[in-house]
Amino acid sequence: MATVLVATPALAQASPTIDPFADGLLRDMGAYIDEANAFTVEVQTEVDELSPRGQKIQYASTIGLAVRGNNRMYVYEVGDLRDRTLWFNGDTFTVLDRDLGHYVVVDTPNNIADAILFLEDTGVVFPLSDFVTGSFYEGVTTNIQTGDYLGLHQVGDQLCHHLAFTQANVDWQIWIADGFEIVPCKLLITYKNLPESPQYTAYFGEWVFEPRLPDRLFNFVPPAGTSQIEFVPRQ
Repeated sequence: MATVLVATPALAQASPTIDPFADGLLRDMGAYIDEANAFTVEVQTEVDELSPRGQKIQYASTIGLAVRGNNRMYVYEVGDLRDRTLWFNGDTFTVLDRDLGHYVVVDTPNNIADAILFLEDTGVVFPLSDFVTGSFYEGVTTNIQTGDYLGLHQVGDQLCHHLAFTQANVDWQIWIADGFEIVPCKLLITYKNLPESPQYTAYFGEWVFEPRLPDRLFNFVPPAGTSQIEFVPRQ
């Protein structure tokens, strides 16, 4: 489950086995996020890793995400396992590993969706990528086998629609806010075909739509004491 920042698997194709209300909520949420020209959100995550003894150990992190249009993105993750920041300025992806003090710069296609696809082909996985490609519903409805609507349930102080989906390799649940903004409050993924069925959980904080995000946010300036290393795609 090791990734550049944090693992978020390709999620869920609508089928006759999906509850129509659950399918409609998922589609509406995707459209709500996809249609935003810019947004920010902070996410608290928990992920299970297997120790050498085979015990599930839980690690936590905070991820901050800022997106502007289809060609600007800034992401940071600070947590138990890593301290990394990512910039995309429409031409290059830059990833800075603050723990190791080095960074890599990769020339990519000039939009977020194609750039992420390009890098995933090299073995790189990006945090919460389904939420930034501009095609959320299409991206998560590829391999669904079943989908259910479980009712209105509480996530913190927010009442949410609780949806559950199954796929061949993962089961996942998503809680969608019952309110004016159709946004996710929580995401839970179970890797059911891996030993001990580890889980990944994301709790979404406040979504801010159409914020003013300056160009400098998306342009990398190497911090003092850091050095550039060559990007080596995974074989």
